[in-house]
Amino acid sequence: DAVQRWAKAWASQDITTYLDAYSKSFAPPNRMSRANWEKQREERIVGKGSIRVVVENPQISMAGDQAVVKFKQRYYSDKLTNISIKILNMRLENGVWRIVSERVEG
Repeated sequence: DAVQRWAKAWASQDITTYLDAYSKSFAPPNRMSRANWEKQREERIVGKGSIRVVVENPQISMAGDQAVVKFKQRYYSDKLTNISIKILNMRLENGVWRIVSERVEG
């Protein structure tokens, strides 16, 4: 459910809901500051024509308040089509599953 909400927020360019899917402890890639990462994500998402994000065949491993979700991600926009395997490490925070790290395989 949390992954589908994240994908829907991304596709609908709802940057507030999209960023809220990430834990406050999320460490952006390449040692980027959280503020710069959020600004970069907003620039890449908001006002970019149509975006479609499809989550296929999610495989979920859970251990208490931790979960790993691995799935095929199909991303489509006016300018880019990308298919990848995405892995989200998630944690239950105050009753809400949030992304603490993410990576792409292959």
